Amino acid sequence: MKPTKKDIFWVSAQLALFLAYILPVRWLAKEVPSWLRVLGWGGVIFGAGLLLVAVLQLGSTLTPFPSPKTHGRLVTSGTYRLARHPIYAGILWLLGGWALAHGNGYQGWIVQLLLVLFFYKSDYEETLLMEHYSEYAVYRKQVGRFFPWTFRKDRQS
Repeated sequence: MKPTKKDIFWVSAQLALFLAYILPVRWLAKEVPSWLRVLGWGGVIFGAGLLLVAVLQLGSTLTPFPSPKTHGRLVTSGTYRLARHPIYAGILWLLGGWALAHGNGYQGWIVQLLLVLFFYKSDYEETLLMEHYSEYAVYRKQVGRFFPWTFRKDRQS
């Protein structure tokens, strides 16, 4: 599978935001109460676990690009039974939790930009998945995009 220009655009934009996230910027830094730090660390642990499990469940079907592998398989079990894009959800929980635990408002803004990017990237990805897998349209109506309760029937096409 050769990545398309759109694939490279989405992965490059994601990488740019990841790099922006790790910049040592303390803009909008706040001291947070200990209970929020604990909540943040809970998000880090939950996100890391979700991310790891989702990556392992995809196995050889995993690709950094939105275009599905030619001989891949549609995974709808495990974490994919709860969310169509659990890897994106895991990243959001992990990075959002880290930003909260450290009171870093700059990183919080980057997480919000990642949410927007993942929304549009997953929209593009789902168009390709519906072309590649006939059963994806039904799966899409039954399972939330990033979390079980979100964007379940966001596009009826």
